[in-house]
Parts: sequence; structure tokens; C-alpha cells
Amino acid sequence: MAEHANLQRVLLAGSHVLNLGREVRYATDAQYKALLARDGGCRWTGCHIPEPWCDADHLIPWENGGATDLDNLILLCRHHHTEKHRPGVTIHGDVHDLRLQLIDGTTIHTRPRTEAAA
Repeated sequence: MAEHANLQRVLLAGSHVLNLGREVRYATDAQYKALLARDGGCRWTGCHIPEPWCDADHLIPWENGGATDLDNLILLCRHHHTEKHRPGVTIHGDVHDLRLQLIDGTTIHTRPRTEAAA
């Protein structure tokens, strides 16, 4: 029986599941708190918009099969959330070392504020 078992990593914060896969589209309050602890606000380099004006955004979009998991979510202010979804913007890396290539050739390199400060 074990050879056919499916294993899935589950992260807990208190009693809250933080990796929801494809079960839920939008980040939960517990996920948002974890993102705030990691990202500290908008992840766009040079942006200082604080957490109350940020969205939890999927790196791999939900409509393209992206999971609602912490390793696929970042905080972006509304303005930069819109910028990230402009046609021609490409994304490289992961939530800990992310690069966005804009259509004008500019590269935005971003790391979580908590990791960048360490």
C-alpha cells in the first residue's frame, strides 16, 4: 500500500495550512500573514508600499495551473501587480530570488525584505 501512497508537504502556522495547492485560489489570512513576515510589503525593488496595500500574487498564474502555496506567492502593491501581468513581462527564479524582465529590457531583481536584510 505504501508504494502507491501520495505524499504532500504541509506547512503549519498554529493550526493553519499554508500550502493549499489548487484547492483555493485566493490566499488565506494565515498565508497573507506568512507572506507579510517573509516579504514585508511590496516585493518590487525600490517600492515601499506597506502591506495593507499589497496583494498576494501567484508567480505561476492560477489560470496556468499555479498553486496557492507560499512558494508560488509574493506580495505586490496594486500598481506593481498590474505591471507584472503586462504582456511581454517574463519571470525567472523563485520567491527567494526573483527576476522580472520588462518589455523595455529592464530587469527587476527582488528578494524578500527579510532575506535581503539578513
